[in-house]
Amino acid sequence: MACHRVTQKHLLEGHGQQPTDAELEHLSWPHNMWWSDRDRIVLLHEFISHWQPDGSFEWESLVTHHAADLWSAGRPGSTTLHRHGCNGQPKIDEQAKDVAEGRMCWDEFQDLAAPGWRMLSSLPSCPNPHMRFPMSRDLLDAVRRGAVC
Repeated sequence: MACHRVTQKHLLEGHGQQPTDAELEHLSWPHNMWWSDRDRIVLLHEFISHWQPDGSFEWESLVTHHAADLWSAGRPGSTTLHRHGCNGQPKIDEQAKDVAEGRMCWDEFQDLAAPGWRMLSSLPSCPNPHMRFPMSRDLLDAVRRGAVC
C-alpha cells in the first residue's frame, strides 16, 4: 500500500487545485485538512470504482477494511484476523496474518486525525455512520476547540 501512495502522490503532483480557505470554512478540523489525504482518497475511489456499491453489509465491510488499510499504512497496529474454528472458538487465520500485519484495528483510529476518511465518511452519501472512525475524547475536544493538531 505504501508504494501505491508514493506512486499516487507522484501522479497527483501538479494536478488539482488546493481548496481555498473560503471553500474549507464550513468544514471543521480535521475534515478541512482532507487535501493532505487526497492520494488516499483517489486510491479509495479507484477501489470503489472496481467494487461498485450494492447496499450490502459485505460491501460496507469491504470498503471500511480498505479504508483501514489505507489510513493505517506505516503505523503499527494490533489487527489479527480470525476464522471460527471448532466449537465456534476463534482461530487465528495464519494465511491472512501477513496481509493484516501492521494494520490498525478500528478502535486504534480514535486518536488519528485521518482527515480524508473523516471528511468522506461524514458526507450524507456515506451509507452508515458506523463506517466512521471512532473519536477519542481528546480528539473530540480538539475538534470542539477547532484545533489543528
